[in-house]
Amino acid sequence: MHEPTIDVSHLLTRDVPLREYTYLRIGGPAQFFATPDDRDGVTRLAAWATSEGRSLRVLGGGSNVLELGCGSGAIALSLLYESESTRVVATDISAAAIRTASRNAVRYDLDSRMLFVCGDLLRPLREAAHFDMIISNPPYIRSGDLGALEPGVRDYEPRQALDGGVDGLTFYRRIAHDAAGLLSAGGQLFLEVGDDQSGEVMEILRESGTYVDVAARDDLNGIPRVVSARVRRN
Repeated sequence: MHEPTIDVSHLLTRDVPLREYTYLRIGGPAQFFATPDDRDGVTRLAAWATSEGRSLRVLGGGSNVLELGCGSGAIALSLLYESESTRVVATDISAAAIRTASRNAVRYDLDSRMLFVCGDLLRPLREAAHFDMIISNPPYIRSGDLGALEPGVRDYEPRQALDGGVDGLTFYRRIAHDAAGLLSAGGQLFLEVGDDQSGEVMEILRESGTYVDVAARDDLNGIPRVVSARVRRN
């Protein structure tokens, strides 16, 4: 069945309060829990994206960012907190996660610069919208490794927030294929990766032929946990 899409390009302006345009598609019951690894991921992705984003000044002085799989909204809200001119569109397949993220945005008075869209990664967005930056901490656990996760993660996190497919790379392939169509010329992609996945994710991006400046960024322990790239200019 074809999934409906929305055009958010007309909302990516300085004078439209995005709180007025939150999109929700209500699904079945679900829960979302933030884990210590989620918070660590926020530190890594937000720090790199904020640092790089300072050089992006378009559309009236700010950057438009798309987060794929926003969960509780921690990463996107961190970016908004760090940059008063940034605007974020955030997607998640879970309506429960979208509701949680929306409440968090209101709690920290950041909802006027954030739009939530319930849907599967980039599918609900039409290519009329273009972003300066796309960020994501997608599911990257190998399906066969889910049973070995700590109970505090395995028993409380929704499976769809963890399961990255047989090799843990399913979502990276999808993002690499689809993200370029929604990035502005020279726009950047930032992806959180598992401990041993940076090389494989970089190879996926390089083999696509769409990205340049593919690189891995280390966390505080010296482990490459963020992969970044820039869409090739036409």
